[in-house]
Amino acid sequence: MGRLFTGVMVISLLIMGFVAGAGTVGFISANSRAANGVVAGGPAVAVAPVVAPVAQQKPAAREIQPEVRVVSTEMKFSLNALAGRVGQPLKVILENKGVIEHDITFPGLPADKPATELKVLAKPGQTVSLELTPAAKGNYEYFCTIPGHKEAGMRGNLGVIE
Repeated sequence: MGRLFTGVMVISLLIMGFVAGAGTVGFISANSRAANGVVAGGPAVAVAPVVAPVAQQKPAAREIQPEVRVVSTEMKFSLNALAGRVGQPLKVILENKGVIEHDITFPGLPADKPATELKVLAKPGQTVSLELTPAAKGNYEYFCTIPGHKEAGMRGNLGVIE
């Protein structure tokens, strides 16, 4: 009965480690060495990952910077959240580290220029910039307009405050 209980506990710990998915799960078998060089003796032992409680995992506050660099690679932007302030100029630098062209556009953003001018295109290895001044508070989507890129994840949100 004791071995059965131990086996059930080990399996439970293994499952919890895989479900948590927030860290590495290590295994020490009866014939392996632990990280400190001590030979484990007895049944297999699972080392579960350390996971911070959800309440402690708060996203970092978005800082409002007058200039922000967004790096594009195949099907992703390095930043999926930007912050701006009404009436404050914002320079968006798009650096294309991908092997195909990418762009960035802010089609619904009320700004100091028409929506057709709120877009820049960068060829592979090219860096371009877009200067704009948000005119209204709100959340505005930005994305890559190359067919299929937005749907594959090249999108983000610009949060504008007063």
